[in-house]
Amino acid sequence: SILDGLNAASLAIMFVVTTQLSIGALSDWFAAAMALFYLGLLLVWKVNSTLLVCLGVLSGVLLYR
Repeated sequence: SILDGLNAASLAIMFVVTTQLSIGALSDWFAAAMALFYLGLLLVWKVNSTLLVCLGVLSGVLLYR
């Protein structure tokens, strides 16, 4: 029905936006490595996402200082 179409359209929009943001955010090898590392922490050990954001900010500040 109409809601199934809206659901599919919203998933497609989220996929496109995520892809575009990833291309812009993962501009160098260190950013890509950090993203994979923190994704692994999130998926394997179920670390709190707020802690992951804080760790990402801290490592980015230390690297690009």
